[in-house]
Formats: sequence, structure tokens, C-alpha cells
Amino acid sequence: MGLLQNVLFSPAVTEEQRNAAIHRITSDPGVPESSSATKPFWLEDASPISSIRSDSLQEEVDVVIIGSGITAASVARELLLKGNSETKLKIAALDARDICSGATGRNGGHINEAGFDVYAQVAEVLGKDVAAKVTRFRLGHLPLLLGLAQEEQLSDETQLRTVESVFAFFDRTRFQEAKEALALFKVDMPAESKDHQVFEAEEARKKFHLPDIYGAISYPAGAVWPYKLVAGVFSRLLESNAGGLWLESNTPVNEILPPENGKSQFTVTTPRGNIKATHVIHCTNAHAGHLIPGLRGHLIPLRGHMSAQAPGKSFPDQSNHSWSFIYTNGFDYLTQLLPNYPSSSPLCTGGELMMGGGFAQAVGGGIEDLGVATDGLPFNFHTKVHLSGILRAAFAEEIWGEEDGKAVKSMWTGNMGFTHDSLPFVGKLPSSLTGRDLEPKVSGSEWIAAGFNGEGMVHAWRCGVALAQMLLEEIAPKKTYGWQEWFPDLLLVTEERIKRSLPLSQENA
Repeated sequence: MGLLQNVLFSPAVTEEQRNAAIHRITSDPGVPESSSATKPFWLEDASPISSIRSDSLQEEVDVVIIGSGITAASVARELLLKGNSETKLKIAALDARDICSGATGRNGGHINEAGFDVYAQVAEVLGKDVAAKVTRFRLGHLPLLLGLAQEEQLSDETQLRTVESVFAFFDRTRFQEAKEALALFKVDMPAESKDHQVFEAEEARKKFHLPDIYGAISYPAGAVWPYKLVAGVFSRLLESNAGGLWLESNTPVNEILPPENGKSQFTVTTPRGNIKATHVIHCTNAHAGHLIPGLRGHLIPLRGHMSAQAPGKSFPDQSNHSWSFIYTNGFDYLTQLLPNYPSSSPLCTGGELMMGGGFAQAVGGGIEDLGVATDGLPFNFHTKVHLSGILRAAFAEEIWGEEDGKAVKSMWTGNMGFTHDSLPFVGKLPSSLTGRDLEPKVSGSEWIAAGFNGEGMVHAWRCGVALAQMLLEEIAPKKTYGWQEWFPDLLLVTEERIKRSLPLSQENA
């Protein structure tokens, strides 16, 4: 079973808790709210474009993108770079709040694909060929994003870098299972697994300063200041595409009306007025079900917790590492920012430990955060306690040292979007999901890239690129852009795929 089923049908969950979660899961997730939202540490250095918007909305554009996180940035960039050679596309990206203040501006800062765990799981269900394509798709994000940051001269600002990532196992059985999965991965995908290393208990404890682990697996991964990456990409796009791209912050979409009277333009309604667009792209992840009713119960919000913490006085600079703490139930994730970086915020002093997780440590194994589509208060008490104390408990006392003042600088929540098969939804949306019937000759479409299952940084950018190329091929059918060669077909959103995963309800639970 996947995470959703594991949590819902855990023996620790009462019937009342389960029914309440199912009700949340199948309800309208609504529009992201500003008034009750927690403030992420990542947004302490707000970009000059954070609250950008036009004096008045464009009346007509070719494409409306709903959302302004990493997926929206990827889609916009690919459309403008590839589409402008033949067609000068006009694009408006709308966000209900400030630019990139949703999931991307709230995540853990990882670009982390271990490979072996995903490969083994997918291979068991769908075969090795499919598993290899999915794994390569995910692994491809790190080199692509490293190249993007270099090309856009954002490497220093975003701290985007390669790190040694460590799976640290606090459970003996899970370590043994991981070693078996890695052995399969090394046999079947030797090129992709050549840098993966196994460390048994004594060596792992000494090397990684974690005295209570049963072993570790390390491999190359990435770390980044995600908000600065997206804000930087959008800033560059605005500079190079004046008159072709508009960012509209604090402009929630209330409704989408289908084309009428033989025309091909949707009407996107907002409190600031309406925009006509031939194509509408949904990049809203956990909130996608608000405007796409057919996805409720299929694309499920889940609230996560993150924190920025000051290390102990003796803790050495570990910004060349990231960690996943693997427990009997659940896991945490950790990166460290560079020791020195420019900032206008007194909270950003360097070397912060960006610690997230604690989902499974909550009452009912996380059931109270399942289906929650807000990123506000209150924090889950048990998750808050866990995140506030795990670092001092996990690292060796002599390595951690004394703490100077308040250890937790900032704590916040964020929404993720989960699917029943643990794979994103990407592509053209069927009318059966949107509820907006289209006349046969209408050339406009609605599209989606969402449902990243808590792993957006190894899903979202390439999903956005693939979606943009699909749309460009629809505009110019004689042209191909190559997404079919590297994009896994099973990520496409289809009526058949939706039917295979019936939405949860009190009746079928």
C-alpha cells in the first residue's frame, strides 16, 4: 500500500478520524489563503517580484497559467524559449497569493532522488523497463537544474549545489530492505548507481556523527533555496519577454468558463476582472481540485511541517550533505544552508539546518494532516515537538554541543498533492474531469502538471517541460519537441487512469 492507504487504514486510526479524513480528501480544497498562512523561512529574503502585478489584467492571452511555483516557472520558460521562434505566445501567470508563496516556497530544499527505492517499488509492480524510465526521469532533474542555475546565473544566489545525501537508518529492518533494493538497482542500472555506497553500523555512526543508526546509504543529490530559484527564473523571463509574460500576484481564479459560440477561448474569472485564453494550465498541485472537480478524491492534499534551526555551537559545517532519517515509521529530511550568504533579514545568519518531516510521529500516524489544504496554524503538536528536538537527539552530543538561545528560528506548514498510484498527473485534461464540455471544433484546452507526492523537486521541472512541449505540438502539429523519448507515459492524466483509482469515500473505505 502507498502512504495514503497506510495512514487511512492504520490500526491506530479510529473510525471517526478515518471518516473525517475521507471527508476532507473528497472535498473542495479551496483557494490558498494569505491571512492564515504561516511564513516560511525561505521567504525571509522576499524577491522584488514577490507581489508584482499589472495595473489591469490583459483582456486576452494565449495561455493562462494558474500558479507561480516551480511547475509554473518551468512551463512558462519552455513555452517562451521554444514557442517564440515561430509563435509569439502571450502568457499570464496568476497566483492567489504572492509569487511562489505556495508549496515550492515551503518545501525542504532538496533535489533528492535516491533511485534504488523507487526503482525497486516500480519494478515489482510495472516491470523493470518502466521502472528504469521513471527512475531516469527523476534522476534527470539534478543535472538539469544545475545547468539551469548556471545558465541563468543563479547558482550563487540560490545555493544550488551537489551534496552527498545520506539515508540514515534508525531501524534495522528498513536498513536491510534498503540494501536489498540497492543491490537490485546496482545490477539493473549500474551507471546510475555507481556512486551509491553502503556503510554498516559502526562505520556509518562514526562517519556521519549519528550514534544510534544501524547503517547508512549515501549517493549524490542536490540542495537549493527553492524560492530564490523560481523567483530568479521568473525575473529573467520578465526581463527577456516584455510584452509576452505577465505575473499577476494576489489574483485568485474564481471560475473557468468554457468557450462559447464556436470560439476557442476560455474565460478565466478573477476578482480583478476576466481574461480570455486559448489554453489554461493548472499548476496548483494540492489545490487543483478546486477548479477541476473530477480530481477531488484523486489528487489529495496533505499538510507537511518544515523548520529552520540553528545548529549547536560545536556542529561543523555540513552544507555539503543532506540527510534522510529513516525510522520504523516515517522519515525526516534535512539540509544545511551555506555558512555565509548575503541577506537583508536578521533571521538569516547562515548555516541554518532546514529540518522537515515528523508526519508519522503525529497522532494516528499523520491522519490529522491528511486532506488538509491549508498551510496555516495550528501546528500539529506532536510533529512540532518531534522536529524541535530530533536534531539534538540524533547527532552525537560532542558534535552538536551547546545551544545558543532559541534553536528553532522558524517553523511553517505547506501543502503537498498526493495521488493513489504515487505518480504525477500531467497532460491535457479530459472534460469529464473539469466538468467543462467543449464543442468539437474548439482548439483550446485545459492542462495540468500536479500531484508530485511530496517530491516536487524531482518531478515538477521536467513535468512542466513535457507539458509545455505537448501544448506546443498541439499549436503546431507538424513539429515535435522530443518529450516522448524521455517522459514516462504512465504520468499522463487519462480517464482510464482515473478510473483505475476510485476516489475514497465513506462507502468504499
